[in-house]
Amino acid sequence: MHKFFGKSQQFKLLMDKHWEQMYRVSFSWCHDPELSADLVQETIEAALVNQHKFTDAEHVKKWLFTVLVNKWRDHCRRYRHHSDIDDVVLAHENTPETEHQNNESIKHMFKAMSLISMEQREVLSLIALEGFSYEEVASILDIPAGTVMSRLCRARKHLRKLLNNTDKLSTSETHIRRIK
Repeated sequence: MHKFFGKSQQFKLLMDKHWEQMYRVSFSWCHDPELSADLVQETIEAALVNQHKFTDAEHVKKWLFTVLVNKWRDHCRRYRHHSDIDDVVLAHENTPETEHQNNESIKHMFKAMSLISMEQREVLSLIALEGFSYEEVASILDIPAGTVMSRLCRARKHLRKLLNNTDKLSTSETHIRRIK
């Protein structure tokens, strides 16, 4: 039995080779960068401590990932999230009806936004959605600030008109034909 690990350059190269892969896998499990790094750190530490148990250099990657899986499972067992049944809210404000209404409102907004001109849509989205100032939008679009204000005013009026007229939004989207 040879000593494969230790404080050698070989161990460092081996860990450098597999560290990134182990980090990516652990991150895909927990979605937490700090926890992922900790799991890989614990795996490498376990590899150092248990080097006497490992003799086959060809299967290092499999062994390291097995240790990583075990470290992840240990973490899940230790920090299992429990919630008291008395604290669980059984009734939600979001009902299927309200979800449907919200989805319909969003669809109408998208449709209305698609019906206004591109110039008006650019200005409206930069100001209303992204929070840019008039001067910043003028600089981004390379137009005068007065043009930004007039396009914004027209966009809001046109959007308000479209949203108040829901017939135009729904009929322009669906066409039903009668087939005999």
